[in-house]
Amino acid sequence: MNLEEYISPALLVLLPVLYALGGALKKSRLPDYIIPFVIGAAGVVFACIWLLSRNYPSGIHDLLKTLLMGFVQGLICASVTVYAHNLVKQYKKRDEE
Repeated sequence: MNLEEYISPALLVLLPVLYALGGALKKSRLPDYIIPFVIGAAGVVFACIWLLSRNYPSGIHDLLKTLLMGFVQGLICASVTVYAHNLVKQYKKRDEE
């Protein structure tokens, strides 16, 4: 599986950013169950901002298309980040079992 088939290459920088954000949120007082929602929202916002800054929409159709693409790309980036975190967490727990 090639990750660039699903995530725009320009948005791959979001993966370490969202992973670091998750690590910072983990150390905060925020309950653990809320962290994936915050990561998802941040991914969507960052992806939309990036796509809007790269492609200025010429009409409502272009704007909606760009926002939808940002929504999907942000959720995919957030999902990959949460999955990567769980892989690392479970790998570390392997010695405990």
